[in-house]
Amino acid sequence: MEIIISNSSDKPIYEQIAMQIKSLIMNGTLSAGEALPSMRALAKDLHISVITVQRAYEDLTRDGFIETVSGKGSFVASPNKEFIQAKAKKLIEGGYAGKTVVLGIRPEDVHDEQMFIETSPNTVIEAKIRVYEMLGAEVFLYFDYEGSSMTARVDPRTTARTGDTVKFALDAEKIHIFDKETQVTITN
Repeated sequence: MEIIISNSSDKPIYEQIAMQIKSLIMNGTLSAGEALPSMRALAKDLHISVITVQRAYEDLTRDGFIETVSGKGSFVASPNKEFIQAKAKKLIEGGYAGKTVVLGIRPEDVHDEQMFIETSPNTVIEAKIRVYEMLGAEVFLYFDYEGSSMTARVDPRTTARTGDTVKFALDAEKIHIFDKETQVTITN
């Protein structure tokens, strides 16, 4: 299992680790029941604190992606392998098949960093930047995708500028879907 951390990212290291492991689980690279490296081993490999890895594993456990068995280690949990399929099933069962729905995602869950793009290939989109806005320690990129306006909050060291065509990866875990007419939350 290859985890890439970036000290220049605006995301904390534990969050980078958790997101990459989630992506590996969701895209099938890691299978249900597969053992993860021990916290100590992963911390040693990444040259970071065990506490940082522990925080990532705790978040993954809380979200149902991994299970920890005392004395044996941490393993990929089986239910979340169908996470996206569960959202799709909820849409179909709710009578939304073939209907227009609204997708919502926060700007901080739209990433332009290469490591997020590589670990989330199923959520990658490409768009031309309309506006680059620097606000202190963060940058907002405004763009259109398939007729909808979107915003990404990215690291201020991004090389993207107005007029550039950029790839973004959406954090599938953070996607919310709403009924277009009633604005009721369908899935989150």
